Amino acid sequence: MISENPSQPTGQPDAQNQAVPTARYFTGLLEKVEANRGDLISRCQQALRKNLFTNRSQLHPRSVANIANLEADSLINFLRNTELMGAFHTEPMGTFHPANTGQEHTELKGTSHTELMGTFHGDFLCRQGLGSQSVFALGRVHSEFIYSIVGNDLNVIELLSPFLSSMLEGFFTAREKLILDEQESFRMAFQMALDYSNSQTQAARQAVQDAVEASYRSVILAQENERRRISRELHDEAGQALIGLHMNLENLLKDSTPDQLSKRETVEKAITMTDNVFKGIRRMAYNLRPPMLDLMGINLAIKQLCREFADLTHRPVNYVGVELPTLADEYAITIYRVTQEALTNIQKYAEAKHIWVKLSLNQNKIELMIKDDGKGFDVNNIEKGIGLAGMQERLRLLNGEFNIESSRSKFTRINVVLPLIIKMS
Repeated sequence: MISENPSQPTGQPDAQNQAVPTARYFTGLLEKVEANRGDLISRCQQALRKNLFTNRSQLHPRSVANIANLEADSLINFLRNTELMGAFHTEPMGTFHPANTGQEHTELKGTSHTELMGTFHGDFLCRQGLGSQSVFALGRVHSEFIYSIVGNDLNVIELLSPFLSSMLEGFFTAREKLILDEQESFRMAFQMALDYSNSQTQAARQAVQDAVEASYRSVILAQENERRRISRELHDEAGQALIGLHMNLENLLKDSTPDQLSKRETVEKAITMTDNVFKGIRRMAYNLRPPMLDLMGINLAIKQLCREFADLTHRPVNYVGVELPTLADEYAITIYRVTQEALTNIQKYAEAKHIWVKLSLNQNKIELMIKDDGKGFDVNNIEKGIGLAGMQERLRLLNGEFNIESSRSKFTRINVVLPLIIKMS
């Protein structure tokens, strides 16, 4: 351990300082971190070198050194801004205009100062080409470095945990956007090739179309495989780390005496916060790639999706499904994502009281129907958003059919038909 708690030169911090950190407390902590900046840079460099071959782009030694220096600066700046703003809390700030981000008019409402800084930093790490293993490693470095200075100081745990969780969320959000941008670039490139082929023979045009569809399906599968990998890393690494932190806090609570009321309240608050972060990460991992889809097949996965939607929105969902053979990955994924997008649209716009979902098999065709009794819309005048366009594009490239019917104040129904393509063993 490098030194004791910055606000307490020796011994354990008292309950009052634990519960109400002062400006002097943050000044002392910041001075300790700045004094050991070299050690933090060295730890970051070691973590980056250890995970050098897991990143999206190759990092040169100079890039490793630059990122390590920026990591140290980010932690110092976070603590400095926290000290200046008196931001040792996670309550919403109202409207925040981030500086030097190119988002001068962006309003981020209901987000804390700590979460904003973590989110922007995670986005920055993604833009440097780092992979998820490197980002997890840097998060551990921050935690271990701070603990080496202050030990199990609950004030620092409460301050650092939301920052690191938001950093991970910001990284994975940026990573998801990057995958979607790459997918769009592929689509546009192949569309240009398809347009060029219009002057060629029908056979050539068909060959290019087949290549477009095969490549687009590959992009869909690559995106879903990345979702699956990130989901497992969230569950295995971040989840296990939070479980360990929860156990340590429980032990700290057991070691406290009944007369240490303020300390016990602070520990209980930290336990609740850790549990909430764990639930958020578990929910994020499930949304990225529901394990039911891989373990039990598309029928039970959609059934589970409908049950969770009903629990979340308090709207009954009548699901009728049939067991299907194990489908090719891109077909199972498409059916699940179309259902997920349709239910999301119902929640946002339909104001429905009842929802019906049916999955059936008609000869060699898979049929999916999603219906609600909401306010409906004019299908001839609606401007198709990204959700509907994405559904149709996915289905078209899989030789599927997409049809939507709606009547104002009565219903909306989506019908999907896909060929039955069984997964090859």
